[in-house]
Amino acid sequence: MSKIPFKRKNLKAFSFFLVFAVFIWLIVQFSKDYEQTISVPLILENSPKDKLVEKKQEVLRFSVQENGFSLAWLKLFNSSIKVDLENLPASKSNLLYIIPQQKDSIKQILNIKTNNIRFLEDTIAIPFLQKSTKKIAVKSSIKVSYAPGYSSQKPLAILPDSIKISGSIKNIDTISEIFTEELNLKNIKADQKGSVALDTTTISQVSFYRTKVDYTLDVEKFTEGRVEVPIEVINNPENTDISIFPKKVVVIFSVSLKDFELISKNDFSVICDFSEIEKEQNFIIPKLIKQPKFISDARLNINKVQFIIKRK
Repeated sequence: MSKIPFKRKNLKAFSFFLVFAVFIWLIVQFSKDYEQTISVPLILENSPKDKLVEKKQEVLRFSVQENGFSLAWLKLFNSSIKVDLENLPASKSNLLYIIPQQKDSIKQILNIKTNNIRFLEDTIAIPFLQKSTKKIAVKSSIKVSYAPGYSSQKPLAILPDSIKISGSIKNIDTISEIFTEELNLKNIKADQKGSVALDTTTISQVSFYRTKVDYTLDVEKFTEGRVEVPIEVINNPENTDISIFPKKVVVIFSVSLKDFELISKNDFSVICDFSEIEKEQNFIIPKLIKQPKFISDARLNINKVQFIIKRK
């Protein structure tokens, strides 16, 4: 009966030394240098806007001499390498991933320390199709409402006012403009500056060189101005005198505070054109035909002028 525990002890000892011997053998074998061919996926991303690249992945192959541990790591856990296509040089129909120029970057990404590495190719050619390009106008969908007493002498500016797009001739030929996304600027009383996205939802199979634009708006404090201006009658019939009432009209307008003192009645001209009178009509409609460029919302305080014709 005493032999059974003895055998069990011998079996445990034998198993331990066997596992230990295998472990030592593996350590010795993996410590040796070997030459292996490794394949690493290249993930192709960020295609140039004017080129169509259908491939999403390529393969980089290289031979490396390393110890077994390093080779096992490369084979089991080698990561992919992302390739920014926009930065690659191009030939007539291929983007060129020139491996000698990328060697240091590849070694760093894959954590390869040795110089005993040999790439099986010097260059990987990535085919592309050339797209057509054109410029289209950018139109604003930005709505502005000012706080009372504020306005702008200039319309809201979009920068840039045009963008480049690319795609097949069929897809881009009918596109001439693109609108910004809708944006509401409310109760504005100070200069505005920002960016707004372009509304690309209605345009498909087209690449955009940019999807945002900037906008600026110069805002000023405005006031209401009034000047009294004489009315000039034109195109009166021959041998007649035309008497009108009133002989003057008030022009009401908005102007920035800084320009208010620059305004005079000589900057305005109001006429009544007798040739526009219809039969049996006893009034003339006055028209403002001259005003400074830097005012806005100009209007007359009356819209009819009575007249009397006197024969000479």
